[in-house]
Amino acid sequence: MYKSVLSFLLIFAIACSAGSVFAEQARLATYHEIAQVFVDQKISNNVTASISLQTSSIQEFQIPPELDAKIRNSTDLVGIIITNENQCVLGVNDQVCVMVNIKRMEGEGGINIAQEKARKIGDSFINDINNAFKLDTKFHSVFIHYEDSANKALETSGQVSGAGTVSAVYTAQMQSTDYMFNKISSILIPTQIRGFGGFYDVAKELSKDDNSKMSFTILPRGQDSIMQLKVSEKYPHIAKEIKEIDPLKFFKVDEIKKSNYFAGGFFPLNSLIHVVVLPDSTAKIYTNTN
Repeated sequence: MYKSVLSFLLIFAIACSAGSVFAEQARLATYHEIAQVFVDQKISNNVTASISLQTSSIQEFQIPPELDAKIRNSTDLVGIIITNENQCVLGVNDQVCVMVNIKRMEGEGGINIAQEKARKIGDSFINDINNAFKLDTKFHSVFIHYEDSANKALETSGQVSGAGTVSAVYTAQMQSTDYMFNKISSILIPTQIRGFGGFYDVAKELSKDDNSKMSFTILPRGQDSIMQLKVSEKYPHIAKEIKEIDPLKFFKVDEIKKSNYFAGGFFPLNSLIHVVVLPDSTAKIYTNTN
C-alpha cells in the first residue's frame, strides 16, 4: 500500500460468534487502553512504541476530588504534566519534571507579566500535586513556548505545551520509569482495574526497560478532565531499515490482550492498537498482526 502516511488501526473485539456480536449493542466506556507503534522514516528515523491508559473518570483514575475540582475551575490552566522525559523543557535534563501549563493570551502584557502569572498559578497547584503523587519537586523556571519542541519531546498535542502556552516548571531528582510507573499507577488506578490486566500489563513490562519514559497528563475539559498515563520507548535510527512491522516486538511481549475490565459487554473501541508509518518516500510496508 502506497501512502504519504500509512496508518493501520487494529480493533480488539470480544471473542465470540458473529451472531452474538451483532446481537449485542456496541458500547463505549470512559476507560481506554491504546497501544501505538510510530515508524518515522521521514524525519527522525526512530520507532516509538507507547502504551496509553486514559479516562475522564476520577473513579478509574483516582486523583483527589479537591485537586480535580481545582483543576477544572481554573480558567487559565491548559494542563498538568508529570514526566521523567530527558528534557521536558530547555534547561531541564535527567530530572523528574512537573509542568503546570497556562494560556498566554494575546495582549496580556510582556514576558515578565506572563512569567509572573505562570509562577503564581503553578505555585498554587504544586503542593497539591506533590502530595497527591508523593513527589518532592521544587520550582525550577518558567518557560514560554514559542514553538512545539516540548510537544515533540513529550508526544503531546499543540494545545498542551505548544506555542501560546507558558509552563511553570518544577523538578526533582530523576527516578526510573519502572519506579515512577508503579508508584503513580498504584496511586491512580484501583487495584481491581490493575488486576484485570490488559494493556496495563504491557505498559508495566515496557516500563522495566532502562530506555523507557513515562508521563501522566491532566487536561481540564469543562465538567471533567481527560487523564492519560503513558509509557513509551524510542528505538533510534532503525525506522528506514524496516520492511515489516511486528508490534509485539517493540512492546517486548508475546501477546497483547484487552483488559478484562471490558468483559461485561461489547466495547470494540476501548482497546486499540495503532500502527502508523511516516515513510521517507513511496514505500511498501507489511504489518505482521499474527
